[in-house]
Amino acid sequence: MKPFDGKAFGAEIVSVVKDYLRREVEPLQARIAALEAVVGKAKTKPRIAASSMPIVASGKEQQ
Repeated sequence: MKPFDGKAFGAEIVSVVKDYLRREVEPLQARIAALEAVVGKAKTKPRIAASSMPIVASGKEQQ
């Protein structure tokens, strides 16, 4: 029996995982690209997240 070669085993596992992820993510990337194309054509203003807006009370900005 050969001794265990951890580097070869790790390289094989990484290769298998990368191939799997590439196959699974590819359709999602295509959908995202299609959505970005639609959004880019809409020319709408981006919304501002409420959490990034200052809190205003009695006409003064609070920190």
